This record gives sequence, C-alpha cells and structure tokens, in this order.
Amino acid sequence: MQERPVLVDESSMEASISPGELSLSPPTLRSPQAISSTLPSETAMEPARLQSSLGTLEGAAVSTELRGETSRQGDNTASSLQLKDIQKVQATTVQDCIVLNRKTEFLENRVRRLNLRLLNFPKVMGEQPRVTLRRYLIEVLHISSEDIPAFNKVYFLPFSQSREDRNYNQLDMGNLTDFFESSTTDIMERATLLISFIYENDMGLIMRNYFQNMGTQFMGQFVEIFPDLVKATQERRRGFLALRQETRLLGANYQLRYPCRCVVKFNNNTYIFLIPKHLKMWLNFQNRLMNVSSPIVSPIT
Repeated sequence: MQERPVLVDESSMEASISPGELSLSPPTLRSPQAISSTLPSETAMEPARLQSSLGTLEGAAVSTELRGETSRQGDNTASSLQLKDIQKVQATTVQDCIVLNRKTEFLENRVRRLNLRLLNFPKVMGEQPRVTLRRYLIEVLHISSEDIPAFNKVYFLPFSQSREDRNYNQLDMGNLTDFFESSTTDIMERATLLISFIYENDMGLIMRNYFQNMGTQFMGQFVEIFPDLVKATQERRRGFLALRQETRLLGANYQLRYPCRCVVKFNNNTYIFLIPKHLKMWLNFQNRLMNVSSPIVSPIT
C-alpha cells in the first residue's frame, strides 16, 4: 500500500524540537586577570631562551673561527714548506750549473793546452803563415832553425765582417800600381795567429824565449803571445793580473799558473785562489790587519 507524504509545517517543527535542545550554553572566555597571570611566566622564559641561543651561536662562531685559523695556519705552513723546497731546488740547480760550467771550461782548456795565440801577428802578402812564423822565431825569439819545433796547425783566426769591410774601405783602390810595387805594403794586415804544438815541451821553449825577448819588434810592431784559453778563463786571468801589483806591494810572492790558478805566498803560508774576487777579499783583510797592528801615531806638538 503506498505511503502518503507527510506535510511538515512550522507548528509541527516547533512541536518536534524540545526546549532543552534549543537552549545554547554561553562561550567560555578567559578573564583578563587569568591572562595577565600567565604572561609573566611565559615572558620570563624568553630571555633564558635567547641567552641559550646566543651562547650556541657564539660557540658556533668561535668554532668556525678556530677552524678557519687552523686552516690558515695549515695553508701558511704548506706555503712555507713549498717555498723552502723551491729555494732548495733553485740553490741545487745553481750549484749544479756552476759545477757543469767549471767542468766544461776545464775540458775545453784541456783540449787547447797545446795551443798558443800570437796577437798582432802580420799577414804578409804571398807568404804562408808557417813561413812568416819561422822568420819570427829566428829573428825575434832567436831560435835556431834546427831547434824550431814541429807544429800541428798554423792558421789565422777569422774576424768579424765589419772589420773586413773597414779594412777594405781603407784600401785605396784607385792606386793599385803603387800598392803592388811598394815594398812597405807587403803586410796586408795584422791578426791573431793560432799555432798548435805536438809536444808540450816545444810550447815551453817558445814561451821561455818570448819572455826573454818581449821588447823586440817584428816588422815594426810588437807581437804578444798568450795561451789559448776559453773566454771565461781569460777574464779571470785578466782579473788576477789587475791585482798583481797590489799583491806584491803587500810583500807577498805572486804567481799566476796555467790555466788560471793564482798562488800567493805570504808569511810562510801558501794561498791558492781560483777567483779574483777571493784574492781581493784576502788583500782587504790583510790590509786591515796591518792597519790595526801598526796604527798611525800623530806627532806630539
């Protein structure tokens, strides 16, 4: 059987709702006194929390600074060690270079030990250098033809192109007839003659006779004879020779030995110098000692 719809109106709705269900309880509110009583306790806790947070932050900052300082010290220590290693390598490299240069210089001088250089030696037109050298040995060094040693090599050292151009320009090309016919122009120029010996004793013979006849000219000019040494050795020899007079004024015996070793004998002691700077330092030291031991006394007035 089909149910009939129920009509609901306002009166029926009011009748269905009980009075107890319509009553509403008022909301629970905290009084100002209650709120104010809880504020001091919560506010008092905030400084403690802030202090604790600040302490934590300060500790973290100090820890970070300590780690940074430790890191900087480590970096400085590493940099210092690296710098020391670099300086050590540089010092070793410089020392090795000095040793290698000395060895190379020694070997090259060893190869040249039987050579002599004749400076300002004349080049005679139409004459071989061996023939001119033979004339020099007989006329200037007074060596008999039978005692003239055998030479391994005899040749003039080349010179720069600028010098060749200068000598060419000095020649009067417009007067060639007088040039070839004049007996005074048989010397084309003067250059350095290099002679190489076979035996060391023969070189000693030439040097002894040269020192005995240094004041004799050959074809109008003086010829100088020197050992054939590398440039570095020549410069050191020149430095030692510049200090020879000062060494002898001190009262010392001075000797410059081949290739470049200065031997000084003073007060029963023998000193050997390989570098002119060391000899100069020794001379300054000896002069200071002499000035201290014998002070200048002013005369009494």
